[in-house]
Amino acid sequence: MLCPIDIILNENPVPIRERMPGLEKNLAAVIDKALVRNPKDRFTDAGKLLASLSKRKP
Repeated sequence: MLCPIDIILNENPVPIRERMPGLEKNLAAVIDKALVRNPKDRFTDAGKLLASLSKRKP
């Protein structure tokens, strides 16, 4: 069994909608992008994360 730290460092995160199927699709996409393993594929700064959250339709 892997240690939780090993999982965090070495495994890809589980898509949020697998854990919370009822979560709104656009919010799930923002969360998944924020948690992606490769830093180049994440938001480059907090302002871009905020902008993505602000663009979501309620």
